[in-house]
Amino acid sequence: MHTTHRLCWLVAIAAGALGAQENPFNRVAAESFRGRFASAKGEVVLRKVGERYEGTASFLGQTLPLVGRLHEGVLRGLVGTEGEEFEFACELSPPEGIAFKAGTFSDTLKRVPKPDLVGFWTDGKVNLSLSAARGSYTGTLQLNGQDFQLQAQQDEVGEATGSFESGGQRFEFSLSPEGDRLRFATGAFKTVLARGSEAARVDPGYASAVEQAKQLGGFRYLDTKRFECGGNAFELARFQHAPTGLTFHLIPGGSYDRGSESGDSDEKPVARVSVRPFLLCATECTQSAWRNIKGDDPSRFKGAQRPVELVSWEDAQSFCRKAGLRLPSEAEWEYACRGGSAGGYCYGDGEGDLGRYAVYGGSNAGVSETQAVGGKLPNAFGLYDVHGNVWEWCEDAYADGYQGAPVDGSARAAGASRRVYRGGGWYLLRGLLPVSLPRQGEPGSRLNRGLPPRQVVTLGPLFLSYICAA
Repeated sequence: MHTTHRLCWLVAIAAGALGAQENPFNRVAAESFRGRFASAKGEVVLRKVGERYEGTASFLGQTLPLVGRLHEGVLRGLVGTEGEEFEFACELSPPEGIAFKAGTFSDTLKRVPKPDLVGFWTDGKVNLSLSAARGSYTGTLQLNGQDFQLQAQQDEVGEATGSFESGGQRFEFSLSPEGDRLRFATGAFKTVLARGSEAARVDPGYASAVEQAKQLGGFRYLDTKRFECGGNAFELARFQHAPTGLTFHLIPGGSYDRGSESGDSDEKPVARVSVRPFLLCATECTQSAWRNIKGDDPSRFKGAQRPVELVSWEDAQSFCRKAGLRLPSEAEWEYACRGGSAGGYCYGDGEGDLGRYAVYGGSNAGVSETQAVGGKLPNAFGLYDVHGNVWEWCEDAYADGYQGAPVDGSARAAGASRRVYRGGGWYLLRGLLPVSLPRQGEPGSRLNRGLPPRQVVTLGPLFLSYICAA
């Protein structure tokens, strides 16, 4: 930028500097100038404050304050500090940008979408977990060994401000995006946060569990992938199981409230359950994987990538023994299905989004058979078909309620001869697929007793025969 003769920018407007002809964008809403705009040369940030605009211009290694007013479709004003100010003009540049000019310097910049702040942010000591909630953000701040609940509102340039309470005092904070990082400031304290693994926040021993899982025979590490669902987000290590060909996700250990006080008798009482990290198959067991181990396929609805069905609990145990795997406990299954959700479904509450995550509805929804696994959206643990498609066996003996049930994630061994299955089937109507709803069947039965033959119990997600310790 080059210094120009300093004139009052109001005089510049009145004189019609930079052209007096009618501007084609005169009638464009003033909000079009609000936001963050960037190019290879730099960045312009504009906020509307009353009748004027304030912000910054960052070019040639400098970030300078600016202030201006909108007149006949052109934003004009001064950029710089007192004594070193430059006149600038800014016009809209369709479809989503601005043309910025100050002296002999000019640049065309494109609007930068507001960043999504949902997820887990950390600098190794300060942890920030954010979820979207009705146009704002809510979350948890871990600072100085304490947990604080917070709320924040994001403005037009992508920055957010909010507050949290500590010791009866309310503290204000701000969040400012800096590339792929996030600057956090409260009072005199400032730090820069990077996106981190929510799994590491939930389970501090997750990194160690990943290294242990890499040493397991029969498993090959693939990558780490991020999954989001219902305001929860996790970056999880993925592995391939050579004998079956199935993909497994390393689920972080953690705690959750099992069951539902508003549900049936076998969903009560609600209890806090802790689960250690474990490897979990990302999909229901496919017919291809079943054939790899058992050499046959009992399914009625054939398809290599469809879930295997007409499988009894005893059949599932035989398969797992040969594959070096085991069935999940009911506590592990519900924890995995929730994927961090405290609602009735993996994405939260309400049935409006159920069709995006579940194969269900039967003939009422035009569904007449099972579907290939992984055809719907996954939950935040990257698990597919946790609602619907086919029922999934668990290790546990069934009991009418959770009185006396283990709270350490292990399976309930004592109880009725019947075994638990979870998740729901393709033929069920909405309202019968909540995450907390268990069902029961005889261990040797390949059909749900009392249901038509096409409605079947199937082998569900497969787990390691041992749990990866933290």
